[in-house]
Amino acid sequence: MRPFQCFKRQWRLFLVALFLLPWVKVIDAFAEDSVCARVKMEVAQELILERQAFDTHMRINNGLDSITLENVNVEVTFLDKDGKTVRASVNPADNSALFFIRLQSLENITRVDGLGTVSPRTSADMHWLIIPAPGASRKVEAGTLYHVGATLTYTIGGESHSTEVIPDQILVKPMPEMVLDYFLPCDVYGDDPFTPEIEPPVTFSLGLRIKNNGGGTARNVKIDSAQPRIVENAQGLPINFTITGSEVNGSKVTNSLLASLGDIRPDNSANARPLDHDLSSQWEVCCLRCRVLPRR
Repeated sequence: MRPFQCFKRQWRLFLVALFLLPWVKVIDAFAEDSVCARVKMEVAQELILERQAFDTHMRINNGLDSITLENVNVEVTFLDKDGKTVRASVNPADNSALFFIRLQSLENITRVDGLGTVSPRTSADMHWLIIPAPGASRKVEAGTLYHVGATLTYTIGGESHSTEVIPDQILVKPMPEMVLDYFLPCDVYGDDPFTPEIEPPVTFSLGLRIKNNGGGTARNVKIDSAQPRIVENAQGLPINFTITGSEVNGSKVTNSLLASLGDIRPDNSANARPLDHDLSSQWEVCCLRCRVLPRR
């Protein structure tokens, strides 16, 4: 087992925010009156940030001239600083594990689950991706030490062999835990249907606050938005929305749907405001707040 490479892996969380617009004014063309209706709007977003991960590499050298290593099995093991076994899982939804591990690549070997083979005078290479769970750092700012090793078993000519790979050390730092809060304005203004003039609709903001409740800094945070989509409109209202630009921490940065928020330190937050524009005019919106908690 070669030394571990610690790197910052880019993570993408796919979010779908549903906003219920409960008070949409519908105008009766034949009477100066209005009724209330409900419209549901969906905004698909992608949250991008960097977090800690580890790449580990094992190489098996078969120096024999004519004998194949068979039934090759590699079991990666995790120990804490006191030598106690730590649970790791291949299932990212397993909340009882402190590490998620995934086999990334194989070269000159097709399996490492007890059915692998290494041909004579060949070197086999394996890479695993190791991702700490949110609690793996134990909230220690300097990081928490773990030992990662492996047990290698194989057969030569039907005879079983086992090798304990000397553990290497990894230092797990606290990671960010992001909380997203969405805000809609209580009042949005468009054309007044009871006047002969056509007033243009007023651009409004869909507010987003991203707070880091974790112990580690979220680096290179970006939020990428799709255009809003009406997903529920039972009365067939002529209403639609378009994102025309974005602001970050009060400053307009780009007309793109991608907003870069930079680094967000622990217990700090950043604000983004996609600017929405209504393509129709005969409606009103009440305020709404939607809270999204992305998981690892």
